[in-house]
Amino acid sequence: MLCLIKRYQSPFFLIGNQITTLVSGIVLLWGTYCYINKKFPKVWIYLSVVTVGWIIISILQNFSFLLITLPTFSFLALIYISTGVLFLKSKNLEQKENAIVGIAFILWGVHKLDYPFLRPLVWFAPWGYLIGAVLAFIVALGMLIVYFQKTRNELKSNEEKYRRLTENAKDMIYRMSLPDGEYEYVSPASETIFGFPPESWYANPILIQDIIHPDFHEYFKEKWQLLLKGELDPSYEYKILFEGDQTRWIHQRNVGIWDKKGGLIAIEGIVTDITDRRQAEETIQQSEALKQKMFTNIGDVIVIIDKEGTNRYKSPNIEKLFGWKPEEVVGKSTWENIHPDDLPSTQLFFQTLMKEPDSVRKTECRYKCKDGIYKWIEFIGTNLINDPDI
Repeated sequence: MLCLIKRYQSPFFLIGNQITTLVSGIVLLWGTYCYINKKFPKVWIYLSVVTVGWIIISILQNFSFLLITLPTFSFLALIYISTGVLFLKSKNLEQKENAIVGIAFILWGVHKLDYPFLRPLVWFAPWGYLIGAVLAFIVALGMLIVYFQKTRNELKSNEEKYRRLTENAKDMIYRMSLPDGEYEYVSPASETIFGFPPESWYANPILIQDIIHPDFHEYFKEKWQLLLKGELDPSYEYKILFEGDQTRWIHQRNVGIWDKKGGLIAIEGIVTDITDRRQAEETIQQSEALKQKMFTNIGDVIVIIDKEGTNRYKSPNIEKLFGWKPEEVVGKSTWENIHPDDLPSTQLFFQTLMKEPDSVRKTECRYKCKDGIYKWIEFIGTNLINDPDI
């Protein structure tokens, strides 16, 4: 455009001016489709290619000003009007700002359409440029406002969404700044887990130390000191006092926030009440200990054999009766210690038992002791293949 104003009348400057104007319009329309999350129609690409071809031919063939500019500016007018309609019809953007930008685009498109007819009127040229500049300014300013308003609303929506997630979570979610150790955020679940609302943590950041179970005072104090030094332990468990003489087990998971120099500046964490899980584990451990004690004190040997005949369990009193330690026979075939003469009948007994789920059968055979002597035993077996607990 500057070269044309300086009256460098090369056709290539005019072709470049027309094509770049056309390309800018296509990019504008494409960007608008992307912005409102709609697919860009390929027909616009085909029309632009045809128009570019017309620009080159009409200028090189010295067509009249009207024939050179009318197709190009008609196409640009169509682009701007279509862009304005997209803004007016879009529901993804702000309505008030949409209307301003949409109407400005349509008026700008109409102004582009009248350019080939009004350009030869010398007296109107300044006014034409003024109208075009004002409309361009309104469009630019309006699009900025739409963009910032849309961005602000998206941020607000995301903030609201994540706020609901954290506030409705059963686990306590928090963020603590370091090295001062003050809480920046504590979710409402803190009251359910610890018995204290978020405000209590903001007022007293070391509140946790007042409710730590005595058995974990030193353990938690060590974790806290390491944390303030920038040494983060990502996961640990401890016990707290809750509402007087009650206790709760807590599992804490930490994620460090580091600055560019590698210093720990904050931690974000999730605190979970695992009391039910720990109580279940303790119950299982007690049950296992009781079962082990029963198996030890019972006079007979308790055996678990899998489908292949491999020993999976032998109760401890096998050593007292046969000299074998449990670990010496577990994992080995039970047939190794059956007397060769009794092996066929014992294996037949086993195969019959395997075909009868939940049945109970018994047989007698000779079993080899660790010292090589065989003892007669009575073997009572039951098929637990279908038992869900096995």
